[in-house]
Amino acid sequence: GTNVGGIPRAIDESGFLVPYGDPPGLAEAIQKALMAPVSLGKRARVHISDNFRLETRESMLLRVLEGGTN
Repeated sequence: GTNVGGIPRAIDESGFLVPYGDPPGLAEAIQKALMAPVSLGKRARVHISDNFRLETRESMLLRVLEGGTN
């Protein structure tokens, strides 16, 4: 993913970050991802499920849609 916005937090230590607008860096990151051990993908799944629970995201989205700020 690119190193902007919330993407670095979402990826954490379980993936690869590249500067926005860096096609060669993106190609390199894709190559690294393809060569990465399966355990990295499993760690990424655990990170997402631990830190970005569906229920939490749903309630935050509903608050925003209803005019709340958080």
